[in-house]
Amino acid sequence: MSNANYRLISLPVIQDIRGSLTPLDFQSQLGFLPKRLFMISDVAPGTIRGEHAHRECIQALHGVQGRIKIIIDDGRQIHEVMLENANSILVLPAMNWATIKFLDEHSRLVVYASETYSESDYLRNYSEFINLLNIGVSSGVQ
Repeated sequence: MSNANYRLISLPVIQDIRGSLTPLDFQSQLGFLPKRLFMISDVAPGTIRGEHAHRECIQALHGVQGRIKIIIDDGRQIHEVMLENANSILVLPAMNWATIKFLDEHSRLVVYASETYSESDYLRNYSEFINLLNIGVSSGVQ
């Protein structure tokens, strides 16, 4: 599944009697080399995380356990993507408002980020996000 504002990547699964192996090549599959990785876990079902956008940072969201719903708002349309197996990764470009809803107990989300942490990259106010989109400010321009 693909959209101008996000990409859903299906990872290969290599199986044998010893189990399954799911490889990920950052540059060719994600389109960037991550500078930061973090994991969100131990979240109660129904918990909402995210609710922000990034000015420049691209994120790849990898639901490695459980079901996690990602709601993507690009300022024009809202899309929902369900991460429910470890073989799918959602690549989310900058300037997309993301809301993350954890649906199952023991869900785990790994996030690969194109940039190191910078509070100034975050847009935490939805009105500010929409205003930036409406005046033509895109990712990479501040």
